[in-house]
Amino acid sequence: MNRLILAVGALCLLQGALADPRPDFGVLPTIPVSATVNMSFAEVFVEVNLITNLNINATLQISNVKLQAVYNMLKKVLNQTTTLSSAFKYNELFTVNNGTTLAFTNILTPIDNMVFYIQNTSLTDVIAPLNTTTQYQGIIDELLDEFGRLALGLVQQKAELLAVKASLDSAVAANGNSTTLTATQLATYLKSAAVYKLVRATNRPTIFIDFLQAEVDAIASGNATDYGAAYKVSSDAVELKVSTGITASLNVSVNLNTTLSAITNFTTTANASTILTQLNTLAGKNTSALAATLKTEFNNTVVALRNLVASNSRAVNVTTDPNIQTLIDVLLGNNKGYGRYCYHKYNGLMAGLFENGMEAGFECTDKEAERLRNLQDIITALLVQIGYDTDEVTAQITLCAALPTAQANSCVASVAGYYVDLFTATSQKIDALYSFVTKEAVASRNRLLLCFRLVNIALGGGDASLIANNVLACSRDGPAGTLE
Repeated sequence: MNRLILAVGALCLLQGALADPRPDFGVLPTIPVSATVNMSFAEVFVEVNLITNLNINATLQISNVKLQAVYNMLKKVLNQTTTLSSAFKYNELFTVNNGTTLAFTNILTPIDNMVFYIQNTSLTDVIAPLNTTTQYQGIIDELLDEFGRLALGLVQQKAELLAVKASLDSAVAANGNSTTLTATQLATYLKSAAVYKLVRATNRPTIFIDFLQAEVDAIASGNATDYGAAYKVSSDAVELKVSTGITASLNVSVNLNTTLSAITNFTTTANASTILTQLNTLAGKNTSALAATLKTEFNNTVVALRNLVASNSRAVNVTTDPNIQTLIDVLLGNNKGYGRYCYHKYNGLMAGLFENGMEAGFECTDKEAERLRNLQDIITALLVQIGYDTDEVTAQITLCAALPTAQANSCVASVAGYYVDLFTATSQKIDALYSFVTKEAVASRNRLLLCFRLVNIALGGGDASLIANNVLACSRDGPAGTLE
């Protein structure tokens, strides 16, 4: 905008600055203010280039038909503006000094070409397809208006250039057809006001590009937040708690087996081997398959969560949602003058709505993380409970072993069945613990997915309708139309 102001200021100043001496379009000498005139043209084309060089994806495909139509229109306008403006070799006005015809040709002919494009080709190539696809009368009216203003400005500029040329031709003719003139002979002024109209009219499509880029970014972008990773921190902690706890419990059995095997008066009893065999089975229990199943269930939760987030992000890309279509229609098709106001007020809300639906899922992961921390406490309590099974075995066996041989043998025989059943139950409880935590992993997954889905529906449904209604009211009544 600062460049526009500078360009306009320079052009306005030229109205007075160019009064004397006069421009040297195709003639000599080069007048002192020629560089100033050249600079004013350069300023204008800096603005034109800023427009024609806008960074838009030339192959972008937008799922919303109307939005794609507007995008296609922008590409056509920009491409044609680039093609036509590149033919304006205004610099030759300041470099050619051997005749006005040569100096003016490469600016007058492009003006004719652009005026023809505006008044004829653009109606069939841009306006008609846009109207057929979108019925966005606001954009169509603005294009017709600005194209018309641009054409009038170019026609005016051409008339002023021709007036300058005619005056210079007269001066050259009066000078015996010599293009080397005196300052007194330079009697025509160059009026450059029409150039500003060219800048302003050509700059207007940036309104649409500004909206298009913001809206397409909002629609096309997915949610990069990795809730799966956040959940995995908690699930990994549960897995670690189970695996290390069970390993520690089994190590107790291993150590217990070693300790009991060293009690000679016990091992010599008839039923010692029955107890030690069952204890050895418990100590050597392989829980790798159970641990793998638990890990798989938690991993499945992470994958399912990521897929859910991704699928909802992709759903936003397919802009068939009526609420989003309402936003697009109002902002692009509004012709009551409130379109841009409503855009700035509601675009951010609507653009981030479905992403926010996923963003709000942090509450789900936080809640589930708390439940998994509670599960860790439960696992700890169950591991303590399992530990009770082997807690006093050494003292009990020592009690029997301290008796005389016959009594020791009788003592061990009387408790052997209990130990077999106890160690069997211990093994089963380890299985049950893994089973419980694995089932809890499945339950956790479904609790989490339910929470995410419902949060997304609540924000993406009810909130979208509310915002869409506000947008409609805004487009109708302007700032006074908000329903909030």
